[in-house]
Amino acid sequence: MSTGYRLYTEVDVRTTTRNIVELFDKWRDAELVSIADTRDLPDERAVVVFDFNGNRVRVEYNQQLLYRSNLRAIYLTLEGIRMAYRRGMGELMTHTVSQMLALPGAEYIDPYELLGVRPDAAPEVVEAALKALLRQWHPDKHPEWDDDQKALGTRKCAQINEAGERVRQDQEGRA
Repeated sequence: MSTGYRLYTEVDVRTTTRNIVELFDKWRDAELVSIADTRDLPDERAVVVFDFNGNRVRVEYNQQLLYRSNLRAIYLTLEGIRMAYRRGMGELMTHTVSQMLALPGAEYIDPYELLGVRPDAAPEVVEAALKALLRQWHPDKHPEWDDDQKALGTRKCAQINEAGERVRQDQEGRA
């Protein structure tokens, strides 16, 4: 029996690409430039480039394991931004984001999102997610990687370890 709903991970690349094109057809202040097909990269990154109020914007996301999931995350984010502007919250968002990016060390990655766990996840679940991601990204596990891929893997492992430490500290603080 079909409910008519599709899981987020079941949405294919063609559907999401079509959704992105339709989103920009509705968004008066933005114009789609490109949707990069980066499925051949080891990190499954998705990239969308568009012009917004005279500025070129590049949105890149690679926190999910699959290209289609990363592309879908970009679509959902852009749709949320488009709707916020439509509701008159654009100036507030622009001000808030510009203030956040002006702070030193402003690149923030949510540790729970990076690890793919909920904030209320058991410590065993967090550790399992941490180990699985480290196996996926550790350069020693991929002798076929070139120097750029190894450098990316090293950066990702550092981010994963930092996220794991932040989650552990958060869990200890709640205990």
